[in-house]
Amino acid sequence: MMTNDKSQRLVRAASLSFALTGMFPLLTFAYTLLRLNGLQGLEDQVTLGLTLMTALLGFRILRVVVTRISTLTQCTSRPTEQGQVRVPGIGII
Repeated sequence: MMTNDKSQRLVRAASLSFALTGMFPLLTFAYTLLRLNGLQGLEDQVTLGLTLMTALLGFRILRVVVTRISTLTQCTSRPTEQGQVRVPGIGII
């Protein structure tokens, strides 16, 4: 049975994985552009801002999906009467 603690660990692991593989390289690249004076134009700054916002939106979507998956896994691991399982949004299977 998956406990709430295990569910939270799964969400944290997914968040850390996304941050290390997606956000950290993007922020490092932005810092490098800033140091090399590569962000002089307004178009460059807007493009970088939109890129960062898109990455943060992806991060939020990932957290929601992982939270839903862990909740579904936690709910399906608790049998009801005669081995039936209650699935959120579906009912008893």
